[in-house]
Amino acid sequence: MGARARSGLCLLAACLLAGCAHFGRPWSPTGIDHAVFVWLKEPGNAKDRQILIEKSQELAGHIPQIRSFRWGTPVPSGRAIVDDTYDLALVMNFANRKALEVYENHPEHTRAAKEVLRPLTRKVIIYDIEQN
Repeated sequence: MGARARSGLCLLAACLLAGCAHFGRPWSPTGIDHAVFVWLKEPGNAKDRQILIEKSQELAGHIPQIRSFRWGTPVPSGRAIVDDTYDLALVMNFANRKALEVYENHPEHTRAAKEVLRPLTRKVIIYDIEQN
């Protein structure tokens, strides 16, 4: 299976994560989901993972365009089709593309990406899913 297919399945797994934590407003099945998959510089580092979760919760509490926020960790799998190599998935929901754009350019978001996300991660993959 190609990398593109594995990435798509990784996204699906994150959207269906069992036991995802919720923050802020309830999850909405409409709009755009912004799914961020994170590989830490120190894989499995619980402290760094918690820092990213707390900073994301803070953003969800301060940036009104974020309708909901969920996070989760990979479900270990022996199946070759399942990518369980990431450390953390963060999923935020937005009403529409404009709300996502406002978030992406929000000073708190850009500061958090520069000062928190980048120093702790070796790889980040983002999928934006428009729900129909």
